[in-house]
Amino acid sequence: MQFLAYSPKPTPPSHKLPIASDPETPARDFDSANPDALDLTPDEIQTQYPLHCAIARDKTPSIAQVIRIAHHFSLGSVRLRDPNGFTPVHGAAASENPHALRVLLVLDPSGMAEDLKSTKNRDGMTPLEALKSSMRSTKEFMETILHKWDGYSDEGLRCEYLVQKALGGLPVLAAETEEVYIKKRKFGCTCGMCTDGWLSPKISLFSYTVLL
Repeated sequence: MQFLAYSPKPTPPSHKLPIASDPETPARDFDSANPDALDLTPDEIQTQYPLHCAIARDKTPSIAQVIRIAHHFSLGSVRLRDPNGFTPVHGAAASENPHALRVLLVLDPSGMAEDLKSTKNRDGMTPLEALKSSMRSTKEFMETILHKWDGYSDEGLRCEYLVQKALGGLPVLAAETEEVYIKKRKFGCTCGMCTDGWLSPKISLFSYTVLL
């Protein structure tokens, strides 16, 4: 979040702005329904929020059946908020679990459309923001601590593709398959035109020109 800071110098343009243009104090749009949530034991969390725990733990295709069963017995289970305000789709995105994310988006498209835009949680993040934060943290850890990063995980990129497509997506998604999206963005490409996610057309042209 960015704010305009006041400068003691008289020349900056900010001095010309009226007081009414000052930003309001940030407010949290989330109040936990359970103020004692942080005191819950692991067993209590597992008992009260089994679907959230399963999504965070099981990243195999079998999680799809677990979610379907939970939805069958309780339609609201796929949208239940945990004490920190996170829904199952938040958990699926943040934990980079494409198997869980895929079935959630199919079971309740309209409900997921709302949850994908929701920031009413402890971190004030949408599922996509939580996902990108997770991917960025992993990248920074690998580069800083291990001094080696082999690109974003396929799972993370699959989740990114699914979420953006569900949200209406980028124009480029209409012409891209999931596998093409992953290949192009493996190393952080944002233009969608890079070869294997790192070699852009401009760099290719520059390299060719230099070689000539």
